[in-house]
Amino acid sequence: AGVLEAALRFVRDRLDGEPFIAVHWRRGDRLALSDRLTPEPHELFERVVEAASALRLGSVFFFTNCGARETVLGLLRDLRGEGFAVATLGLEEPPRPDGWKEEPWNIALEMSIASFASHVIVSPSGLSVTVLEERWLLGWPPAHAFSNVRPWPDLFWHVDHILAASMAVVDGDPALAAALRDHAGDGPAALRC
Repeated sequence: AGVLEAALRFVRDRLDGEPFIAVHWRRGDRLALSDRLTPEPHELFERVVEAASALRLGSVFFFTNCGARETVLGLLRDLRGEGFAVATLGLEEPPRPDGWKEEPWNIALEMSIASFASHVIVSPSGLSVTVLEERWLLGWPPAHAFSNVRPWPDLFWHVDHILAASMAVVDGDPALAAALRDHAGDGPAALRC
């Protein structure tokens, strides 16, 4: 089966085919400005609870590159403690020595699963931009995507601001970042600094 079929099967089997929120938490690994833009675990927890509760969504698909396994497991445990059904793609399994061989497939699968979510919380990253592009192609409205960039803007803000933040961080080009901050206009304060 292809990636899309595997993603649909995951949504059906692990998320009961119900509407869910997908959360991408980019942590570390060459993320420029990460101290300014990346939420701490407790901040992300509050953001997910706020969004999922407001949207009346009981299921969360969580994916991250955070290597601090205990931090991730604690965050997932806290979300479950709030009553959310949480699904991941192998984050809760012990790492395997040959796990790197599956990484490209898993990343593609995570992006496809997230593209089927009724709503997403994205990070400033190329992966999140790809998710947003897939969602746009599937016809999801931009208001169904919001950011985990700090400081928190209003609950929903236009997808252009997310794309601008992601592109500025991924490219790491100060001139481009400045131009994108200007383009973002009334985006989050973190982009206007």
